Amino acid sequence: MPIKKHLPPLNALKVFDVAAELLNFSRTGEELNMTHSAVSQHIKRLEGYLAKTLFLRKPGNRLALTEEGQRYAEHIHKSLRIINDATVELTQDQHATIIHLNLSSSMATYWLIPRLADFQASSPGFELRLATPLRPNSLQFNDIDAAIQYNSQDHQKDYCSDFLLQDRLVPVCSPALFQDRQATKLNANLLIDQYPFINIRHTVRTNDLENWCQHYQCSEPQIEERLIFEHTIQGIQAALNGLGILVTHLPLVANLLKLGHLIIPTQETVPGIHDLYLTYPNNYLTRNKVAPLRQWLLKTAQEFIDEVPKSLLKNNP
Repeated sequence: MPIKKHLPPLNALKVFDVAAELLNFSRTGEELNMTHSAVSQHIKRLEGYLAKTLFLRKPGNRLALTEEGQRYAEHIHKSLRIINDATVELTQDQHATIIHLNLSSSMATYWLIPRLADFQASSPGFELRLATPLRPNSLQFNDIDAAIQYNSQDHQKDYCSDFLLQDRLVPVCSPALFQDRQATKLNANLLIDQYPFINIRHTVRTNDLENWCQHYQCSEPQIEERLIFEHTIQGIQAALNGLGILVTHLPLVANLLKLGHLIIPTQETVPGIHDLYLTYPNNYLTRNKVAPLRQWLLKTAQEFIDEVPKSLLKNNP
């Protein structure tokens, strides 16, 4: 018999599943392309249906799951995963050769796309479709097969993560900005004293400059002395146009360094805090769909590491 009597609104369950993961209604709305108000209404409707409080509202717009909300979230997530897997299994023959990969726009533009021809040559029976920008919970949706994410998801039992690349912070700039000192490598303090710096406001990369400065125990450039951009792609373009020095993730600028479009004004590079991993549901490799992408990405990442000058990978004091 159809299940009707105790089935809550399905749209509200989907919203609750994402909100329980993010603990932020605004970010949940961004993830699901709806307003903060719409998210709140879905949660209120679900709480009304259950006659239970699922979230605790704390000062500063912070959220926490109640004990009952935590238990309910675990059951709902498992149930939605079962529905997702059943749907994929039923329709996989229709899309058996199409792989949907979610990743950041900057990673797609500067690292993956320049290497994409090699994947097409090595896996001619598959079509790789890139979905940007990176979504925190992209693997919970039917249209995404795998994601290149910051940091491992192995702690989540529904997913597997393979290490791809270390987050290595490197300062870069246009040769035109540094043309008067091409034969000289300045230290971090001199760079900050003599050149403008570019800062990225995006959540993941906003602390790159701060972390680089802290490693060398030097003062950060004053806020009013920085050029600030929302996204890494904008920051890299600003560096290419000679507007300042950008501290960023080495894989994003490696090709531009190789082509001579950017240079490194100092050899002082440091490990970042956002390593890159390929993440996918733990049953996807058996479907012979993510497997060729995984094999190619692991090979390509290792080739990249082998090509990078070792001086850029070692820790400086």
